[in-house]
Amino acid sequence: MNAQDQSQKYIGAIILPLRLVAGWLFFSAFWRRVVLVPEKHIMDAPQWLGHKINTFYPHSNGLFKTMLGRFLENPEEMNVFTYVFTYSELLAGILLIAGFVSRLSGLLLVGLAVGLMHTAGWLGPTCLDEWQISSMLVAIGVVITLFGSGRYSLDSLISRRKPAWTEKRWWQALTLPLPAANNRVFRKTTYAVAAAVILYVIGMNQVHHGGVWGKLHNYSKNPDIQVMDYTRLNDSTYSLKL
Repeated sequence: MNAQDQSQKYIGAIILPLRLVAGWLFFSAFWRRVVLVPEKHIMDAPQWLGHKINTFYPHSNGLFKTMLGRFLENPEEMNVFTYVFTYSELLAGILLIAGFVSRLSGLLLVGLAVGLMHTAGWLGPTCLDEWQISSMLVAIGVVITLFGSGRYSLDSLISRRKPAWTEKRWWQALTLPLPAANNRVFRKTTYAVAAAVILYVIGMNQVHHGGVWGKLHNYSKNPDIQVMDYTRLNDSTYSLKL
């Protein structure tokens, strides 16, 4: 076994449980909403997924807050988004579990994790739940994007069965890991990406929870309620616009 095959074997062994667990997290979300509780995609049902997504709004940030604000005002658009979201998670789950087109699946995982971070990262009634989940998924997604799925994957099987594919740039771009570990570019890229990921996670810990400096807070336990659209009728009576 040459050095490249050996590295693929070890990379695959390390990444396999990460892939399977991350893949199941997303596939199970699809399974839960479409098979176990199909009411989650019925707008008139109390279980409608849109109700849960609406709870993300108060402390979401950036473009994600703008998007959620639009969905709050346009429930029909929210309903379309719930299907896009659910089936994106299905796609991510299948690709990760199978280890297919690993760089695409890794980037999809990072995208979903970042979306979760900036919308629901502040939630967690007993702990900093959503921030913790998002942080780990971002890290796993980056690892898969950089190093591929390794030996124990559909990508590896296809590459062995169709060696000519490994010479095609589109297949290399979607599946193969970065160059060998003794390559200086590889090492610099690894250090840079690792630094970016940890700084991002620490930064979002501060944004959502004040977890680095200042006062630690958990908005799920101590909600920040603001009433912005109201009319004062008298000293003790107010009219709210819903």
